[in-house]
Amino acid sequence: MKRTLSLGLITALTLVPATHALAEWKPSGPITLNIGFKAGGGTDTQARLIGEELSKKLGWKFIFKNVAGKGGSNLARTLKGGATMG
Repeated sequence: MKRTLSLGLITALTLVPATHALAEWKPSGPITLNIGFKAGGGTDTQARLIGEELSKKLGWKFIFKNVAGKGGSNLARTLKGGATMG
């Protein structure tokens, strides 16, 4: 029980600063959200709903891009050549 409580406390103390840093981060342009599943599916719908809520709350603009196929290797190839946060 003490170990679980300790791990929970460590996790919380780790995530709080990360959340604060994310709240201060401002994207320089629209964010491309690559979705590894076909359009209209459950994952696509959830990603778009989350993106819309983030747009409302934070004012960020998202571009949704479906990169489905080949068991995720198409998405991995797209992410390998994509831009990074920096």
